[in-house]
Amino acid sequence: MKRHQSNAMTGDVMFLKEDNLPPLVWKKAVISDIHTGRDGLTRVVTLRAAKGKLKCPVTKICLLPKAD
Repeated sequence: MKRHQSNAMTGDVMFLKEDNLPPLVWKKAVISDIHTGRDGLTRVVTLRAAKGKLKCPVTKICLLPKAD
């Protein structure tokens, strides 16, 4: 399956953006589930982080580049 660069996939590693913290201290997590909208684009993701699972919108994550 070809991955669209801006669309997140299960297993992707990312940083969780926090408005009150600088990027060097953002928490790292792995996407465990994706939730798509009616248009087929990912809108919300479930993350597996060090302190458990949480759901957040894709506007609050920063995907790390993947080597293809």
